Amino acid sequence: MKIKELAKLLNVSQKTIRYYEDCGFITPPTQNKSGRIFRDYDETSVTRLKTIIGLRKLRFSIDEIHELFAEPEKLAEICNTHRNNLEREIGVMTQICKLLDDVDYSHVNDAKELTEQVEKFRQETIIDDYFTDYDLSTFDEPFTDYDLRKQKNDEHKEYAKLVASSYYFAHPKVKSNLQGGSIGIPR
Repeated sequence: MKIKELAKLLNVSQKTIRYYEDCGFITPPTQNKSGRIFRDYDETSVTRLKTIIGLRKLRFSIDEIHELFAEPEKLAEICNTHRNNLEREIGVMTQICKLLDDVDYSHVNDAKELTEQVEKFRQETIIDDYFTDYDLSTFDEPFTDYDLRKQKNDEHKEYAKLVASSYYFAHPKVKSNLQGGSIGIPR
């Protein structure tokens, strides 16, 4: 099968197929016709590409996919790690959505002003509402008001209990992480 046919079959671009070749996932046999080299994808390549595309839809990284193929016996471990990373990502995305909800777009004229306003909200809102004592200690700027830190840490614990009782965060792993005092923002 030629690359054009394969791209149409899998509903991806030819560039995507070449990218997966460059990543080392497939090595299609080649044919030399009139001095030109043509790839000829076999059924093994098609099956492997379908698997890769499916894994990418589940947001597995290229490195994770390599690991899944290299060490299939670690499938459950890799999937659990991936799932935990997705949970952290959801937390980050939720916080970003909240920040964007708070932007006053009538006073924002360009991307620079947007990022400045979002950064201001991030410092005011996320630090106050979402981060634990440990999270606060990892910021570049020192957080020296220890009474305020304790107050915010106590508020965070109350906030975490409230969030843990919500429908989405009722999952046992997420709930225990929140009640344990961490939201897990990746650095």
